Amino acid sequence: MRFLNRNREEVNPGAERTASRIAAQIIRWKICVAAKINRRVNRYTKAGQRKFLWLFCAVWIAVICFNFFHAQQTKTIGSVRPDYLPVHIGQPSGIPEPNKKPIPRTDSLNTKK
Repeated sequence: MRFLNRNREEVNPGAERTASRIAAQIIRWKICVAAKINRRVNRYTKAGQRKFLWLFCAVWIAVICFNFFHAQQTKTIGSVRPDYLPVHIGQPSGIPEPNKKPIPRTDSLNTKK
């Protein structure tokens, strides 16, 4: 692998220092958030934690099922008349009306100026 064997002589020390500060701040933030969550969770007994987990899973499954069945009932694609042909280059993109004369199919290759 060539990217592992590259020489890193052209390193900008200012960019390296900034990147290490940002990484250290992210790690400190993650540790702080994890400690707060652990303190909050450890207030409850194991049975209470288990009940909360089951409640969270049940709500999550209910939301997923609701979204699935709701998506099944909604109509996403409008119905198209069976006599409608696909759009050709040079034709309007709307559905042609039955009483009007059809527009001749033209494109830039067969139109003379």
